[in-house]
Amino acid sequence: GQGMKMGQGMKMRGGGFPELMSADDAKAFISHWLARHIGERVKVGAIEELGIFAFGVEVVTVDGSLVQRLAVDRRGHGIWRID
Repeated sequence: GQGMKMGQGMKMRGGGFPELMSADDAKAFISHWLARHIGERVKVGAIEELGIFAFGVEVVTVDGSLVQRLAVDRRGHGIWRID
């Protein structure tokens, strides 16, 4: 699928290596993105680890129905549809 560049969420450690995004960081980023681009009809549901470098994030309606599953790169490289 086609990804979206994140821009935010990338932090640097002391040695210059990027710090991986936490599940809370991913939830906050996706929540902000949804509020800005979609509105209040959807929200972040369950989040799961997809290996070392990504989270799976469910986008759900306000009543909990699944809308979309996204993969969020923990290094800040993008977001992709995964279903």
